[in-house]
Formats: sequence, C-alpha cells, structure tokens
Amino acid sequence: MTKELSVNTTSKVRKTLKDIKKRLDEMTVAKDAGPRTNGMFHWNGREDQGQTNGISIPKITSVALLISILGFLLTRKEEYDKAANILDMDTFPVFQWSKYPIDAWEHDIKVRINIIGHSTEIEKLIKLRDELSKYVSEEDRVESLLSQFKM
Repeated sequence: MTKELSVNTTSKVRKTLKDIKKRLDEMTVAKDAGPRTNGMFHWNGREDQGQTNGISIPKITSVALLISILGFLLTRKEEYDKAANILDMDTFPVFQWSKYPIDAWEHDIKVRINIIGHSTEIEKLIKLRDELSKYVSEEDRVESLLSQFKM
C-alpha cells in the first residue's frame, strides 16, 4: 500500500487535522471552565457539618441526575421568588442554595454535561486524528511541531 496521496486529498487531510485540533482545543477550554460553586450539592441546601451526604457534581456521570438537580433548584427558586412576592417585597436577597446563586449551579451543571457528552466525541476525534496523521508528509509534521512551539 502506498502512502502517496493526491494534492487534493493531502489538502483535505491537512484541513481535517486542523479542524480536529480546533475542536479538541474548544472541548478542553469548555472542560477547564472553572467551577462557580464548591461542587458539592446537598438536597437539603445545607452543608452538613462532618457528614458526606452531598453529591459531587464533577463526579456525576448521569445526565438525568444533573437535569434533576437543576430542576430541583429551579423549583426552589420559583418558590422563593413567589414567597417574596406574596410578602410584597420589591427587593430581597438573591436566592442561594448552599451559599451559591442558581446561575453558579447552572454553570457547573452545564460544564459537567458538556464533559460527559464530549468524552465519546474526544475518543472518536483522537482516533481519526491518529489515523489521518499517518498520511501527513514529514514536512507537514515538522511544520505542525514548529507551530506548537511559541516563544
């Protein structure tokens, strides 16, 4: 089997490898988006002293559980806002759960869902990248290495 490719195919391989690198970089940035909470969710809203009945958001692998947690928080916020309205309060403290506002929990849950969803995509992209890399010329490999070195 020959590894010589047409100019058109070589160009497609280069472009695809660049697209794969860009997508992997984007997923890394999404994964590294810092948490806005301490990551421990407690159904009762309190961090119980010395007890470990909380759920670590970064360790959850079930998207359904993450959706349930956000749904739970949205319901609590809705009840909180409704109570403030019944009390005729125009201004009142922002709703918080375990010391964090709902948008912080939403952010952390979205990041975790992205990470779960990305894991299969990352595997596929890495496999494709490795296969396509076999068809890249030595000159292209050197150029790619040099582009990674920035001073």
